[in-house]
Amino acid sequence: MTDSAHKRITVITGPLIAVRRRSMWPTTLWGMKELQKQLGVRIRRRRLQKGYTQESFADQCGLHRNFMGAVERGEQNMTLNTLQIVARGLGTTMAKLLSGLG
Repeated sequence: MTDSAHKRITVITGPLIAVRRRSMWPTTLWGMKELQKQLGVRIRRRRLQKGYTQESFADQCGLHRNFMGAVERGEQNMTLNTLQIVARGLGTTMAKLLSGLG
């Protein structure tokens, strides 16, 4: 056999340590809750600027008013589909709603 056929394999034994790179996006539940609160405040501000009550806006979007209240308080997470519905209802884009959050 040639030297290339006898390659050495190094086996590491002992505990493995996971190393995480620091991310610009929050990885903790607390960080995600803060993003939800910031987004909720932005949605509420935009809704009020447009002259909608929470109930009338939810009706226009086809969403429940309790759901919209929870979103605006940062208690409810939205799917991308729901975020798109809300953005359209506010006359804006998802990108503009999310821009600068964090």
